[in-house]
Formats: sequence, structure tokens, C-alpha cells
Amino acid sequence: MIAAALLLLSIGGAYQGATQETIAEVRVHGNATLSDEAVLKLAGIVIGAALEPGGTDAVEKRLRDSGRFDEVQVRKRYRTLAMDEVAIVLLVHEKPGITSSGEPPSIARRLRSRLMFFPTLYYDDGYGWTYGGRTTVRDALGKGTRLSAPLSWGATKRAAVEADRTFATGPLTRLTGSFGVVQSENPHFLVNDRRTEIKTRAERRLFGRLTLGGELGHTNIAFGPRNERFWSTGADATIDTSNDPMFPSDAVVASAGWTRLHGIGATTFGASVDRYVFNARGFKRLVGQTVIAVHAEYDTASAPLPPYEQWLLGGSSLRAVPSGTAAGDKRSLWSAELRVPFSSPLSLGRVGFNVFMDGGSTALYGQRIWDQPQHHSVGAGLFLIATVLQFNFDVARSIDGHSTRFHFDTGFTF
Repeated sequence: MIAAALLLLSIGGAYQGATQETIAEVRVHGNATLSDEAVLKLAGIVIGAALEPGGTDAVEKRLRDSGRFDEVQVRKRYRTLAMDEVAIVLLVHEKPGITSSGEPPSIARRLRSRLMFFPTLYYDDGYGWTYGGRTTVRDALGKGTRLSAPLSWGATKRAAVEADRTFATGPLTRLTGSFGVVQSENPHFLVNDRRTEIKTRAERRLFGRLTLGGELGHTNIAFGPRNERFWSTGADATIDTSNDPMFPSDAVVASAGWTRLHGIGATTFGASVDRYVFNARGFKRLVGQTVIAVHAEYDTASAPLPPYEQWLLGGSSLRAVPSGTAAGDKRSLWSAELRVPFSSPLSLGRVGFNVFMDGGSTALYGQRIWDQPQHHSVGAGLFLIATVLQFNFDVARSIDGHSTRFHFDTGFTF
């Protein structure tokens, strides 16, 4: 009985293996400009014909070898219990710039389809307006890559080339690199800070909330009469639970970072110096759209910092005093702010008012920061948040110096 059963199974298997599979139906998904007929022609399959030896693997190879698609998947489904008729599903993603006729796109067409331009316009308290633009070529070196050339003038003059690559799998989530020249005036020392920099950064995102990062860079800096060079290495970790970065609520954003400056030749800071940044922000929705936001930050160093790397106090970090009012090797900051939108939550943007209180201090290396003069301010203002625009108009009063100043910025200070 067992031998007979094995014989029947063997005959059935041989019969099934010999069954000819006929293509009864073909479905194409994902084609944007190419017609279904053009995709079938590239795949080399005809409805009613027999599925060739090699099956779906041969079809997938022809589609990939055509050079028209970034992604290709070929799936087979049986339509009958006899397994003699099959339906073929072609899942494709066309390369940018493909022509409707199915011909390979020209170089000019490929470039136009991937080219983007973004204007640049923002304001930094103590620095002024920066304007310019960013030209980006997406998928320039493969899918998930971007090459950008930012160019700006005004408060911050910058010309650079940047590369950005994101990964769906693997040890890295994102890899970036840049090379460029940037110049601005230091608002405390009132001298030009001109840097030629090359940097690279790698990130790994975990659990959807935690980001680990590492950086490596080389900088040539001209700061007044000083001309110095140094390498920089760094690492940081950030946890971010916010779902709306423009107007977060019921969220926590906390980060810790370390950077080491390695001097090349004679430098102001000697062989090396470490900088540490600890930053925590919390946002809690109270009633309706009203949100209370709190911020605390502590920055320090392992040795005296060069003037061009010292922490600055004022402006966006302390709204009642001008940017660059104080500088030091250590800095402490804190803020508490109540944000009350009065526009509809269904509108395209948010308009509202805020009231705040903030404080901070700086200290030189070797001094206790808590022994230094503390600066405090209170104030209120209006904010406008739209898709591409963010404006804040604040009136701040210094509790210590009894001075009042207007503060304007393109975006929340934290």
C-alpha cells in the first residue's frame, strides 16, 4: 500500500511538472508614463502564450535589463486547480524622465525631472536677514540620494555642495556630507567668522524615536587676525516623540552631544578641547490648542574654548538682550512659554499669541556658572505658522536691566 501510494505521488508530481502553464491574464501596476502594452513588450510576454522556461525570473530579468525601471517585481498566480493557467502581475517603478513612447530619456530630460529649486529667506536676531536659494538634484547617484548646492547672501554668506543619502535597510539610516565656505559676523566680538569646511555625518534611527549620530569634519577658519585649522569629531543622541515639529504638543525632545576639536599646528586652544551640549524640551497640551513649552540647556567645555567657538547669550536664547551680549566657555539657558493659537485647527496655518519667561548666564572655564550674573526676561508676542512661513514677533522686558526690546525671528526659539 505504501509503495503504491508513493508511485501515485510520483506520477502525479511528474504530471504536474509536465503541465504547460498558459498566460491567461497580465496586470501591470506602477507605470506612470509607459503604457501597459509597452511594459508587456519589454517583458516579452503575450497573453495566450505559454510561460517560458525560467518563468517569472526570466521576465523580471528582461524588465531590469531594459534600463527603464528602478524597481521590478513579477508575481505569478494560478487561476485553476489544474494549475495550467496563470495570471502574471508586473509591479514596476519607472525611472524619472521616462518618455511616453518608452524611449530612454535624454540627459536634459532626466536632469529637468530631478531638478528642484528652493528659495532661502530667514532672519536671525543679532545677525540679520539671509537670502538666497538651494538647487537640488534628487536621485542623482541612485534612488534615495540628493545633491544640493546652497547659495546665500546677507547675514550669512554661504556657498557649498551637499550630498544626502537615505537607506531603507542596513546599519545606517542617513549619510550626509558637505563642502563649502560660510561667513558671518560674530555679534559678540564684532569680527568676521569665515570658514572653509568639509564634513560628513552618519545617523541611525532606532524604534522610530531615537537617533544616534556621528560626525567628522575639517575646518580652516579666519577669525579677525587669527587663521587656524582643526579636525572635529563628535557623537550625539536625540530622542524625539513629537509628531508635528512646527507646533509640537504632548511631546519630549531631548539630546546630548559631544564634539572634540583637534588642533592642527598652532591654535588658540592647544592640542584639543571637548564641548558638551545637554538639551531638553517638553510640550504639554492644556486646554484646546493651548500648549505650555519648557526648555533647559547646559553647554560646557573641558578647557578654554577659542573665541570663535564660545557659547553666546542673547537674542534667540534670551530675548530681552541683544544677541552676543555675553560669551563664555559655559552657558545655561531655560525658558517657559505658553502658546495660545486662536485660529481654527482646520486652517492651513496657525495664528496665535504667546507669553514667556526665560533666563540664562555664561561663565569662563574654571568659574562656577551658578556664581555668575543671571539674566532674566519676560514678554509676550504673536506668532504665525504656515506651511513654508514661520514668524514670531515678541516684546521682551529685562528684569535685571529694566530694558525693553523687540525680538523678531523666523520660527520658535525652541
